[in-house]
Amino acid sequence: MIGTALPKPPRGAGTRQKAAGKRTQAKADKVVYGAVDARDGLRCRVCGEYGGLDIQRHHIRMRSAGGPTTTGNVVSLCAGCHLVGVHGGRLRISGDADERGRYGRLCGLRVEQVTTGDVWQA
Repeated sequence: MIGTALPKPPRGAGTRQKAAGKRTQAKADKVVYGAVDARDGLRCRVCGEYGGLDIQRHHIRMRSAGGPTTTGNVVSLCAGCHLVGVHGGRLRISGDADERGRYGRLCGLRVEQVTTGDVWQA
């Protein structure tokens, strides 16, 4: 069978597989986001403000840089701290969002205010 061409895959097969993969990822993200909401109590981890349904989730290590969607890498932030602070270049967040201290209190985040250099744990 030398010289015989392989049959072409059906039209749109790759697109359907890609879409199915995105749906599976979206379901997994919802599970992680639900766990993050329960852990953080729908409060901003930086300022402590209650965000309710308007709370935003931020990847500590960005997805574009290979950051996973895990509870240790996702943190709840209010719109001000997220959009103005982090994405506005005023705050820098690092650490592990799941880390707990001596008495079980969440303390794994390191927040740095870029303009003044102040650092605190959240």
